[in-house]
Order: sequence, then structure tokens, then C-alpha cells
Amino acid sequence: MTSKLKQELRSYFKDDSLFQSDYYLKDPNDNTLFGIKQPYWDMFYMGDGGELTEKDGEPARSAAIHSSSMLAYNFFSWINESNPFIYEGVKYDKVVFEEHLRVLEYGTSDLIHFPKSTATANLDVVLAGTNKEGKTSLLFIESKFTEHLSNARSDLNNMVLSYSTPECYFDNGIAWASLVEAWKDRAKSILPKGYYNGIKQDICHLLAISNLINGHTRDWFNKEGSTGDEGSWLKKIYSLSISGDEEIKFRNVIFSPSIRYKADAQDVKNYRSLYSLFEEDVKRVIPSNLEIGLVTYAEIWKTMEPCITNESLKRYLKERYISYQ
Repeated sequence: MTSKLKQELRSYFKDDSLFQSDYYLKDPNDNTLFGIKQPYWDMFYMGDGGELTEKDGEPARSAAIHSSSMLAYNFFSWINESNPFIYEGVKYDKVVFEEHLRVLEYGTSDLIHFPKSTATANLDVVLAGTNKEGKTSLLFIESKFTEHLSNARSDLNNMVLSYSTPECYFDNGIAWASLVEAWKDRAKSILPKGYYNGIKQDICHLLAISNLINGHTRDWFNKEGSTGDEGSWLKKIYSLSISGDEEIKFRNVIFSPSIRYKADAQDVKNYRSLYSLFEEDVKRVIPSNLEIGLVTYAEIWKTMEPCITNESLKRYLKERYISYQ
């Protein structure tokens, strides 16, 4: 991200006393319009990445003005039964954040051959609702604010050995491990440019969603009254269980700076091109009924704005985010 964009994102805040450092607020609640409400506070507190608490001496990630989790919270937390979001023919009236899904059946270890894996993927947002046919529809979302405005690739290069070991997967291990190795090899090259770390994230996300669709982790996901190690927020908050008949989609939703921020706009272009290559590859591995894609927050806003009845929230989202896209 360029300093120009970062400084202009910072300029939205008129009160310098809110900040603990240049781009980190003292209180994550000030990174939202109405504060982080329950049960969403618990979701972020129990999620990955130190969203609400300091970690290794670093500020809480949700305190950053460029926090992708707070971008997602501000855009989607208003959704409920009284205020649904109509998107792509689905009436979404339920939302959870920081949802965990299992990725691998086994890990690798020098001491134990293929021990049971507890690894999970962390999905930023899950929307649930009903499509035109009356079927339950789930939309899993990965939110990106500014992290994709780079060519970072270390996370992909350093994926643990389990992802390159076919025996560690619930099924289709050869295809998944081959996909990982192919993209690790691609990340070693100078070209094409793009945010390879985002490819690593979505390999994990799409693997986890595939496991759910194929029934391998459905019982784990449907556990009553627990989250984190077992169980889902969808089950805990809405008593929503997965049966296998649902319509399931995945969207990588990214912040897309306008051409006024030339270098940042180029980074978005690079990432979209890279992601198109990834989509071609991963569609050969994921279930055929899993619909995936990349979309910008500005594109979603065109559909979302008419659904929001709170004028203060509309104004906030426009001034804080949309005006830069």
C-alpha cells in the first residue's frame, strides 16, 4: 500500500487522540460506526490473528485503520432478519464472522506418523439465507483491505509439509497436494506479479469448504454449543446445521483503490490476473457445485446500498471506504 493511500485513509479520523500510533487506534470500537456488538465481539476475540488483543507485542489487528476484519464487520454486521441483504438472488438474513473450518485430516510429525490434524481455516464472514427456490444458501467470504496491495509470497512458499502430503487430506489428496506444489513453484518466479499469500489463504479456504460439502467435517461443524476446536458460530447463534443440500458459494472480496492511487490500482490488477489463473486451476479440484469468484467492495456496494435503511451507516461506508474506490 502506498503512503498516499494510507495517509488519506487516516485523514477520515479528525481526532488524533483516538490513536496509539500513526495508523492504529487505541480502541477497536472506534474503527466502527456503532462499536463491536455481541455476539460479534466474541467471534473476533476467539478468532485467529489477535484481532482484539495485542499479540507478540503488536497492537490488536482490528485497531488498524486498514483492518480487513473491521472492513468486513462494517459492511456486513447490519444484516439480520429485519434487514436482509439481497445479493445474487439470495436473501441473506444471518451473518457470522471468524468462522472456523477444518482443512486436513492428518498432520505430519517426526514422532507420530500422520497424527490427527486440528488445523482450521478462518473465514472472515459467512452469510446465510434462502435462495429463490427456498433452499438454504451460504456465502463464505474472505475480506481483503490493503494486504493484497503487494507481491508478498512468503506464506505460500512456507506452507507446512502436510499440504504437500496427499495422505494428510480427507480425500482427493493427490490433486490438492499437486495444486499446492504447482503454486509454490510459481511463487518462486519473478513473474507473474501478484499477492501470492492470498492464493495460499484461498487454497486453505476452498479446501475447508470442499471438506464441508463432501461431508467429511459436517458433524464437526454441526456440534452444539462450542466454537473454535469444534462447532460453528452458525450453529451456536442461529441453530443452523449443514445437511449437504445447501447452495454454497465463496467470494474473495477486495478493496480496490481507484486510479488516483496508481501503484495500488496496479497491485489490484496484478492480483486479479493472478487470481484468474488460480481459479482455472482450483476449479479442477473443488466440488463442481461450489461457485467461487473475486469481487470488489465497490461492486458489492452497488447491490448493497439499496438494502441499507440506516442513512448514517450508508454515509459512513461511502465516506470511509467507497470514496477511495
